[in-house]
Amino acid sequence: MRHGREADDRAAAGPCALSAPYARIVTPLEADEFIRSHAPEDVQATVAWLQANGYSLSSQCGDNNFGARFVFVGAAEVHITVDRSQWFLDVACEPGARSWQYDLLLVARSGQTYGTTFPAESATAVERQPRRQVPDGVSWYQTLPDVLGWVRGPGVGEAIERASRQRFALMWSRK
Repeated sequence: MRHGREADDRAAAGPCALSAPYARIVTPLEADEFIRSHAPEDVQATVAWLQANGYSLSSQCGDNNFGARFVFVGAAEVHITVDRSQWFLDVACEPGARSWQYDLLLVARSGQTYGTTFPAESATAVERQPRRQVPDGVSWYQTLPDVLGWVRGPGVGEAIERASRQRFALMWSRK
């Protein structure tokens, strides 16, 4: 059983905190090559945008589609994770802060309900094939610049909590 802040920090760190073979630290050149070779085009465009807009790769680990994590730091902190060939995006309002899942950020930013923003998400969504880039149908490249500007504003935490409760209710309610 895990106890204390240190265990929570390791759990939150994802694949970088594991001693698994895929948790090898890679060089920035290897990270760029991995992203060019394996990431969907939208993820590649997002990374290029981040780098062109003052974000730099501050840490990375893993070198395969089973597990890798890339952290870009600028005014905010952007985590790009690949886990079993699925690409995920999380954003923290500032470097070192707690990060939030991108679907929750999009819902909170929109001011709409989770079900309105992502109507296909439900208890049956668990049965679908895994998506290559999460959330499904969302261009990170097109939406991330706006989210990065918004995430540092007032009331973000409360809006994300509200979106999280809505997602939980939608995904686990039985119709």
